[in-house]
Amino acid sequence: MNRPNSRRTCRLFRAECKKLLLLAALVLLGAALFPQEAADISVNFINDYRKASIIKGTNPQADVVLRDMEDLDPNYLAEIQYEIPADGHESIPETVASLFLDLSLYLEIPYYSKQSGVTVPLFSKAQLLSSRKTEDTAVNTVLFCMTPFSDYTADLTVQAGKNSFLFQHTNLDKMDYRGLAAIKRGAMRAGIAVYRDGSVWRIYALGGVKAAKPFFLKRRLETAFNNRIKDFCVFYIGKLAEMENS
Repeated sequence: MNRPNSRRTCRLFRAECKKLLLLAALVLLGAALFPQEAADISVNFINDYRKASIIKGTNPQADVVLRDMEDLDPNYLAEIQYEIPADGHESIPETVASLFLDLSLYLEIPYYSKQSGVTVPLFSKAQLLSSRKTEDTAVNTVLFCMTPFSDYTADLTVQAGKNSFLFQHTNLDKMDYRGLAAIKRGAMRAGIAVYRDGSVWRIYALGGVKAAKPFFLKRRLETAFNNRIKDFCVFYIGKLAEMENS
């Protein structure tokens, strides 16, 4: 009589085990690719902005990142957190801004393809199309190629102050996945906030995608989106740790 429930319990248990193994693999990958400090990066696939650990009102830049995800309401969402001691690292906002304005770095971001078992560049193209600046904000429109998705343009917004930093990435074109419509305009976003909190700099990032979920590609798309979001954010945090400790 209880056999169906037992089978369901086993399926749920196996699913939870897979999640734990994936998270463990990501932590090990971060430790292998980046400086030792970057192994402490917190990576969580929450897939719902309501599960974000940060509280509204904590910081204006973090609030912008969170509001952007509330507006998007993505079905794929990763949350990344990290902190750096403030003592001896007073120029963090300026350092982070220089990283995100350097388009050549986009071509260095490694992406581990679970399907093929190899590490490849996340982006094979990052071509500046236009740039505009105000006193504390730069907006670059860039043409990206991120295989196996179709080429797309995105606005990269960088805002840096003495005690804070904000980065936003928003796609301006629809994107196909292996010829299938996958992401609408404005439906792939990433936001990174850096702010001073007492004796540390806190780095808080959310990367989200609102995309179609065809049943025959659901698991593959989830892996593709989540791992790309994770690798993008972890790369820059690793670069920052590397620069600040050199």
